[in-house]
Amino acid sequence: MNIKNIAIIILTLGLISHVQANEYDVTEVSKLMASYEQLGRFNGAITIKKDDKIIYSQGYGFANVKTEVNNDSDKVFAIGSISKQFTASAILLLAQQGKLSLADPIATYLPYYQNEVGQKATIYQLLTHTAGIPDPMDTGKGIDGDNDPLMHEKTLPISNKLLIDSFKDLPNSFEPGSRYEYTNTGYILLADIIERASGKTYADYLKTYLFEPAGMKNTSASRPDNSPLLVESYSGIGSDKVHTTKIDNSWLVGAASLYSTTGDLFKWVDAMNAHKIFKDKKFDYLLSNPVDLRRNNEFYGYGMEMTTLWGQKAYRHDGATAGTVADFIYLPERNITIIIYMNHVHNVSNIDLSIDMRKKLFNKFQGFC
Repeated sequence: MNIKNIAIIILTLGLISHVQANEYDVTEVSKLMASYEQLGRFNGAITIKKDDKIIYSQGYGFANVKTEVNNDSDKVFAIGSISKQFTASAILLLAQQGKLSLADPIATYLPYYQNEVGQKATIYQLLTHTAGIPDPMDTGKGIDGDNDPLMHEKTLPISNKLLIDSFKDLPNSFEPGSRYEYTNTGYILLADIIERASGKTYADYLKTYLFEPAGMKNTSASRPDNSPLLVESYSGIGSDKVHTTKIDNSWLVGAASLYSTTGDLFKWVDAMNAHKIFKDKKFDYLLSNPVDLRRNNEFYGYGMEMTTLWGQKAYRHDGATAGTVADFIYLPERNITIIIYMNHVHNVSNIDLSIDMRKKLFNKFQGFC
């Protein structure tokens, strides 16, 4: 399933809910949402914050089907590639601390990357997906789902060395700096650079310098299996709905390994804008030197994309692991943050249902924003 289409669907749902909290009567949209929930076509939660006020918060379906715990904004969910902005922020902090430079070749910090690629590719290029590091985990046959031929392997722990060994000697996809191609491998390498430059584990560095200053008490770099707030994930539709297989976090460190709540992600934005992370920078620091994606006026910065939604600037990133899709949207001009997660993702064969739902919602919402 196309993750960006899903993100647009759930963004639309979230903005509709924002409208509901204000002057527009969206009773018919609410009815449509209820019908989607009953049909099992939307399962998750939407929470929207403007300035210091939560203007919409609604859960749909179960966070855990077995225990019949409802979805809501307090649940802990896998944020997938939304994790990348935290990895990027850790790198930027290390640069401010004088422990590295974004212009440094990655060979400076990675003794196993002393080949031509390691000498040419820079930390900045890893951050912006322009280093050309290949991603053997992207088979083109489905990622982290039923069609992924590596899915069984991904359920088992893998050492950082073995994971990096799977791609470090492969030919580069393109000349470093020549173009953009989104991969997870660059951020896996960034996590290793964080550890080597800081002398701390990736998890400890993020906890000490990002999560604790922001007051993010429910965010972690590993799956909190014992938490009663943990959201489980599902795939399929109707009687074919199944509990998805868990991917071991060792495959995702740096790229998609974090778990969080909507409340903590709101705290993250607030902390950035209150200079609790970078003394002289706000959230837009993550977009301070982006690359042009050459599509629809979109840019990619440090673990964050910049685009235009409903005529206004938007910073966003989605994330997906098996059965779970999350979206993070920040509208800086209106100081609105939207966090959405879906813990029931249909199979690719059902993508037409999602596209149809998106069209119907857009028709009802047109002219409101």
